[in-house]
Amino acid sequence: HKKLTIVLGNPEPHGHYRGRGRDHFLAARLAYAVGVAYGSSVEVSIVLDTDPRLNLAEGNLIVVGGPAANVVSMQLNEHLPIRFDPQRGFALVSKCSGRAYGDDNYGVVELVENPFGRGLVLLIAGVHLPGTKAAFAALFKHGTRLAEPNAYDNRVIAHVVEASDSDGDGEVDDAFILE
Repeated sequence: HKKLTIVLGNPEPHGHYRGRGRDHFLAARLAYAVGVAYGSSVEVSIVLDTDPRLNLAEGNLIVVGGPAANVVSMQLNEHLPIRFDPQRGFALVSKCSGRAYGDDNYGVVELVENPFGRGLVLLIAGVHLPGTKAAFAALFKHGTRLAEPNAYDNRVIAHVVEASDSDGDGEVDDAFILE
């Protein structure tokens, strides 16, 4: 029995930046997809980043949202190949390409070793909510490409994505993989 914890940002103001998790609706589809793919062979728990029972060293984690909205994402930030820079409005800064991505429409999908314990951490986040939507769109539409190494550093699975509204209805429904 494998254990997977999905960590969502608390919707109430919290943490150093007093952010709010507003991306829970995106994680619902992800939880459903995990259930369909793995059934009862994976024990899935969904917790808020402020839950005192949260054990980051236990099993694999999926962390949803950037450091402004999710304190676990903030703790993870220094261990990421593509990190958020709070001094630059949470712009993404890539150690892989040396580039910075500051627009709200940029997001990341990164798979790293769990720095808190055993297992892996999948981060799905954006500079702001449109970027997080882009990261989820990329995950669902381009998942196999996201499982490949970064174009600038083949040692890491970490990608910057940019939101796209492919059908012109004003909603993010796809993403371009930039690196």
